[in-house]
Amino acid sequence: MFTKFATAAVLLLSSSVVLAQGRDGTPLEGADANHDGKITKQEYLDARAGQFARLDRNGDGVIDDADSRDTGNRSERAQRAAGAMRGRVDANNDGKITKEEFVNAPAMLFDRFDADKNGELDAKELEAAREATERLRDRRKQ
Repeated sequence: MFTKFATAAVLLLSSSVVLAQGRDGTPLEGADANHDGKITKQEYLDARAGQFARLDRNGDGVIDDADSRDTGNRSERAQRAAGAMRGRVDANNDGKITKEEFVNAPAMLFDRFDADKNGELDAKELEAAREATERLRDRRKQ
């Protein structure tokens, strides 16, 4: 059962839905708390904390099987991805993801698009994220 949750979590994280969707449905933009057109690493992490609260459906302070929605059968590929996510997020491998584990998990999405490694995503980097998301959506539709 935890695999079902972890699969959902990996899809959220890997497809950038860790953060609230922006007004045009692109990832990351919901993290721009001060609406300056840039996203700092701290804004990204704060948005992750908000996502944790939404994923912890029963409000017990951890994400586990009790928070899982029945997502049906997942492909072998999705199950492998879920296992990889558990390895990155569930730091102590207890089958529960705490807020600290979730927020402090590697920020691969942010790091991937922070091309100049200055700790913030500017308009150009956000555009690259938008384009990558569109390519991902197009591949999923095929």
